[in-house]
Amino acid sequence: MIWLLYILIFLYCALVLTYIIGWVSTANFKSTNNQFTTSVTILVPARNEEENIQLCLEAITNQNYPKELLEIIVINDHSTDNTVNFASSFNNIIVLKLQDAEGKKAAISHGIENAIGELIVTTDADCVMGKDWLNDMVGFYETTNCKMIAAPVMFHQEKSFLEKFQVLDFAGMMGVTAASLKYNLSSMCNGANLAYTKKVFNEVNGFEGIDNVPTGDDLLLMEKIKKLHPNSVKFLKSKKAIVYTKAQPNFKALQNQRIRWTSKAKHYTDWKIKAILLVVLATNITLYAMLILSIINPFYWTALLSAFLIKSVMDFAFLWATTGFFNKRKWLWLFLPMQFLHIYYIAYIGIIGNFKSYNWKGRNVQ
Repeated sequence: MIWLLYILIFLYCALVLTYIIGWVSTANFKSTNNQFTTSVTILVPARNEEENIQLCLEAITNQNYPKELLEIIVINDHSTDNTVNFASSFNNIIVLKLQDAEGKKAAISHGIENAIGELIVTTDADCVMGKDWLNDMVGFYETTNCKMIAAPVMFHQEKSFLEKFQVLDFAGMMGVTAASLKYNLSSMCNGANLAYTKKVFNEVNGFEGIDNVPTGDDLLLMEKIKKLHPNSVKFLKSKKAIVYTKAQPNFKALQNQRIRWTSKAKHYTDWKIKAILLVVLATNITLYAMLILSIINPFYWTALLSAFLIKSVMDFAFLWATTGFFNKRKWLWLFLPMQFLHIYYIAYIGIIGNFKSYNWKGRNVQ
């Protein structure tokens, strides 16, 4: 058991070191382009978002991007509240409604069918962004000529311990996203801040083949695009391109969200991401098992504490790098108690996420 733990910790630390190097070596992008030529369609799938959608659409309509090149489409996914009324109050926004189909992938597909933009940009109805968000997104696209862009997402207005925990957890995820794309380790992105050409979406036949998966409008689509264009999927590291949303308010909501994210793992086809997920999950499960074993037999305490210390040093170094970018280092003083929670959380969600159903926007998904 001790040797297994040490092997896993070695693999885990090697992985985190790769992430640190990948994140730090990813250059910050600054757009100098003032003569944009790309037509853009922003898609906002929405279901029961009356509390959030107005702020989101205000942020989108206030973009500095040329209005003649911009189209904004909200796709209503069978909302039962006033989402449509709020969206329809904006004169320069097109509101589409799903009829028979449902779900985020159906909403995005419907939006793309009606989009006139060359570049499709997706975000969520509970997100906000700065006025230069789209400028940097398009500037990066026109500079690199890539097919797909994963861009940063972060929580804001965090107050509780759990919300701050999610900030640190998500800062790590963003670092993993950037490094994974830099070194082609795996497919990582977040649909709240994603862009791809309409042409490449049609080239891979959209969500065909993954349309039966309730989630996966981001990572599973990225896998398809990377197979066709392996060197044309990139991460945009720009503070102006950050999209902000709110963290989950309680553990039940967080569990629902992360089970939804984890449930797509069994549909990955890239062996590298499966191997990485296995190392991370096995490391955290083994640490938790070693803790239980150490309570029974004190002989194992030394191995447990040394492994925990090594892992914590690497995790802290990684978060120091990523939280600096997002101006969230002020929460690193909570790192140690959050580290204990994170080990349990990864082990727990990693296991049940492949079996347990979840609720999303009032829908129960098996």
